[in-house]
Amino acid sequence: MKKNLVFVFLLVGFLGFSQHTKKKGHRKSVKKTYVKKATPKVLTTEERVETVADPLPVAEPEKVVTPTVEAVTPAPTEKPNYEILAEKVLKEKGWIHNRNSALINGVEGFVKGVYSGNGKIFVLLEIANRSNINYDIESAVFITAPIEKNGKIIDTEEKTFIPIFSNQPESFSKKSKQKLVYVFDKFTISGDKTLHFVMNEIDGERSLTLEIKPKYILESASTK
Repeated sequence: MKKNLVFVFLLVGFLGFSQHTKKKGHRKSVKKTYVKKATPKVLTTEERVETVADPLPVAEPEKVVTPTVEAVTPAPTEKPNYEILAEKVLKEKGWIHNRNSALINGVEGFVKGVYSGNGKIFVLLEIANRSNINYDIESAVFITAPIEKNGKIIDTEEKTFIPIFSNQPESFSKKSKQKLVYVFDKFTISGDKTLHFVMNEIDGERSLTLEIKPKYILESASTK
């Protein structure tokens, strides 16, 4: 009887141990994962200001391209035909050979010739300053004067002719000589008048007068 009890006790213990071992062997192990919470970063005052004051991106201004303008050289202006003729007249020696001249205190003037062409009148003069003082021009005019006949003045009316072109300088330096040409629109003078060329000096009394007779104009040499 005792043997039977011991046998039962051992069998029950064995079965219980075996069942406990079986359950333990089939149990799955669970691995626990721990997630570390991120600690929020505390911004300093300077970082906050920089974050808030961060400027928006500014678009760069567009570059304005200025087109290059090439310099244009103006075409040379053509000289009027009467200026070209005046330059030719200045090269002439003159055809009036008599002593048609005047001298006043070292300043002497000559009427060298009268020319016509292209509807213009060209009067060629020559001025020589033989003194040691410059002859500075104040004025130079062409004016008609009456001619006396038998002691009587026929016409007292004066008329002034204004040239349209001249190479007249402002001054004649001492011991110098120069040809002058004066260009007028075509004109004539009656036989009872004469044309005078009158040149006056600045701050001086050397007034030079040259006579241009009407026949010089009527018999003017042709120039082309």
